[in-house]
Amino acid sequence: MPKRKIIGAKASNTTKPGKKAKNTTNQECINPFDKLDEYTLEIIFILSENPEISTLSRKLFRVTHGISTQVKYLKRNVYSNVPFLQSIFYTRYPKIAKKEKLAITLIKNKVKVNEGGKSSIFYRAFRYGMTDALNILFKSRKNEKMTYTPGTEILIKPDFFKNNEYFIIKPRLLETDINDLITEHELYRDEKIKVLFSLLEIGKIRRDLVEDYGIPEEELFLKDKRKIFLYRNFNMKIDFDKQTKTAILNDQLQFTKYVLEYKKFSKNELNNIYNHVVHALGASALKTNQSFQLLKKYREKFL
Repeated sequence: MPKRKIIGAKASNTTKPGKKAKNTTNQECINPFDKLDEYTLEIIFILSENPEISTLSRKLFRVTHGISTQVKYLKRNVYSNVPFLQSIFYTRYPKIAKKEKLAITLIKNKVKVNEGGKSSIFYRAFRYGMTDALNILFKSRKNEKMTYTPGTEILIKPDFFKNNEYFIIKPRLLETDINDLITEHELYRDEKIKVLFSLLEIGKIRRDLVEDYGIPEEELFLKDKRKIFLYRNFNMKIDFDKQTKTAILNDQLQFTKYVLEYKKFSKNELNNIYNHVVHALGASALKTNQSFQLLKKYREKFL
């Protein structure tokens, strides 16, 4: 930001006795908010308990308005200091944590999405239902070095090699299984149904190593296997029995309807779910639970 003149300064040749004349037309000051340093940000922006000061400081820092400025600052200061990110930056200001445009920009800028625990981009995107950010994240990949001795047989083979080093392509998501993601982020809840549907599609993501990832054909480990499924090593098995029980107990109608239509439970499976819910909920709760009423209709088809 360029230096600016003090507001209200006027040119004048008049002087008071005993004082030197000042040419105030050239008098300038430096905007203290030109430099986003961690100390100033922490004192004014983070530690302020006054909402008005917080709002003002956020505008001055352009944190909630200038995405490029914020990303540059975050990459330089915050994401190099994980404890600072976890304990201060996002936990005190959920409006910024929920800002999907910021999450998308950080993902595209190759910021580590899994760092920061529950304040990480990965966790916040699931928590706040950032479907667009997650769709970009789901398709993102990383190149990971792996140990390989030429001539040996291994179960998981490299995708390409470069400068005598071997690499395998993996998704940027944490290496876990899809069932754990559904449970941890409560994707059975109706307000997160869009996130769930996006997650269920990741097994179909297929990419061409040359055309999509720009890997020279001569560097491919297996020349005849240019196309790979990005989530080939991801556990895609879902415990629909457990997830459906949880959804019905919490009366999540959309998830319940989707699973009952998609899974095609057997009579015994439906009876198992039915009995579990009946024993877990009281009679009055069963009457008002729409998900349970839907389960009853599907179960009656077998009676």
